[in-house]
Amino acid sequence: MKAITATAWASFLLWAWASRASGSYYRATDYPLRCYVTPQLVSAKSEIGCASRCTMTRCSYFRFLDGTCTLFDQGLASETTSRTYRKVNSTTLPDVALNKATSPSTHYAHLSSDRAVDGDLGTQYYSVDKNNPWWRVDLGQNYCIQLIDVLPHRSVPSWFHSVEIRAGVTPADGDFSGYTLVASFPGPHVGVDRLLFTPPGVLMARYISIQIKATSDFLDIQDVKVMALVIED
Repeated sequence: MKAITATAWASFLLWAWASRASGSYYRATDYPLRCYVTPQLVSAKSEIGCASRCTMTRCSYFRFLDGTCTLFDQGLASETTSRTYRKVNSTTLPDVALNKATSPSTHYAHLSSDRAVDGDLGTQYYSVDKNNPWWRVDLGQNYCIQLIDVLPHRSVPSWFHSVEIRAGVTPADGDFSGYTLVASFPGPHVGVDRLLFTPPGVLMARYISIQIKATSDFLDIQDVKVMALVIED
């Protein structure tokens, strides 16, 4: 994998390589997060200049395309006078919850929590209790969450009400108050459409929880998808 380093004494070698990959995204190799915020356009005459601006502003990603330099996450990377950037091959928005590990408050018979992320709309997760029932998925690592897509069971949509959708970076069971609140859904859900919940801002998370904050109904979910930005180096 080729890389470029933003240092004044290596600018010619950097230009020779970078000119072959104009328009690509580059990630600071010492920046651990894979989630970027609203981009900012800055002045730069070349990809090398754009890399230098990224280093000076401690950005995590940059792109130089058609004379325009775009920086992402300024001020979040570590402070250094020299930084290596690695070309990003692609960005995708997959369902990172598919077949991942799950945990429930309880489950009824064979209607276990993993059935909400098995990709089969013919299965379901069904709690056996009505006392603030909850469901949680472990995505396996932190992701930049873009969308949480929930399909309550279509036979009993009205059960899905007083629901909180939250996201966090550490495991929790039942008490998800330490998680970021993605959305509150007062409900009840009255149709067969999927419910789409968008985070209020940039959100890095590994765990997604769904909980009924009431004691009147079961939690019955057919399908959950978590769409996340994945950047492949």
